[in-house]
Amino acid sequence: TKRASLHCVNDDSFLREEILKDVQRTYQEKEFFTSSYVSELLSKVLFIWAKENPDISYVQGINEIGASVIYVYFAAAVDRERKYREFEGVVDGTISDNCRLRDRYILANSREYAEADIYAVFSRLMNSGHK
Repeated sequence: TKRASLHCVNDDSFLREEILKDVQRTYQEKEFFTSSYVSELLSKVLFIWAKENPDISYVQGINEIGASVIYVYFAAAVDRERKYREFEGVVDGTISDNCRLRDRYILANSREYAEADIYAVFSRLMNSGHK
């Protein structure tokens, strides 16, 4: 009904506000977490997970778990860049092997796939703890 659908919209708004309050306080002493990109990414991941897990929904503290997953994901991306540069000088494998390995590193931890990848890891981590 129209009333039920309005209730869902209000619930979503309340949920988004609760998440945003915590996201804005999450590890703000670290420059990485002051990025609007990181804040938006964390908010999306937490909102979607809460909607898919209504028995738990969102509770304070989940933001820190999500933030840790995001941090590790992008730390791996920095490491990937370092390894990518190392592959340019590798001579003990064939060129095609080096290219395939390098291409795999390019796809791993890319910004293009960040939201889906981070959500998958976060969801698996959270669901392993309560199911």
